[in-house]
Amino acid sequence: MGHYFFFTNLMNTKKLLSLVAILGVAAAVHSQGNVKFGAKAGLNVATFSGTFVSGTTVTPKVGIHAGLFAVIPVGKSKFSFVPELLVSQQGIEQELNQVSLDGSIIVSERETQDLKLTYLNVPLMFRYYIIKKLGIELGPQFGYAIGSNSKITYTNSADPSQNQNLSIKGFEDGFFVSNGVTYSYTNTMKRFDAGVNFGASFDITKKLSVQARYNLGLTEVDSRPDSASGRKFNNKNSVFQASLGYTFN
Repeated sequence: MGHYFFFTNLMNTKKLLSLVAILGVAAAVHSQGNVKFGAKAGLNVATFSGTFVSGTTVTPKVGIHAGLFAVIPVGKSKFSFVPELLVSQQGIEQELNQVSLDGSIIVSERETQDLKLTYLNVPLMFRYYIIKKLGIELGPQFGYAIGSNSKITYTNSADPSQNQNLSIKGFEDGFFVSNGVTYSYTNTMKRFDAGVNFGASFDITKKLSVQARYNLGLTEVDSRPDSASGRKFNNKNSVFQASLGYTFN
């Protein structure tokens, strides 16, 4: 049977929870009267950067994100600090064609994976208004995966008895059944994620705004090495976002 990849691993939440506390600091300074609060939602186009198993075709995955934000002016300058708390659907779709020893693709054997990851992300953005309504943004992002669902389909047109569908959830070690045989596996997916965001925002009105952003992952999503070469895939999140924001005050 083909490769099975991207199984998940449970990690500690303390780092992310300490970052979420920053949002509490934003609320504490609300008494100054200059802080604005709002909600935002939009689309993700997510994939992984890095290397993949030979013969793999990668397709970006479309999802959504939604959450809350605060806009905190830095004195009387054109800078603002914009912390956010977002739920974000990410992941990847992959198709793995089996490769023979001479490097040619074995058309009869194919494996596909639909990996859905749900993150609780905390972007900490610094915004600078280059003109009155248009701002550019830069800042780190920290995330924690709160959900995982991987659907794997294996097809063999030469021997249909080998065809099967697997659904794997969670971040713990487990097992799967293949052709009547039970296999155990160790999850290597990492819950904690860190990266950097680049983007821009435009204020349509005093309350309505749009944002475009790219998240460049800096930490590995999966620490599993290639079973054949021992080389790490070094896969990291890579996400484009388009958002619509509404300010409450």
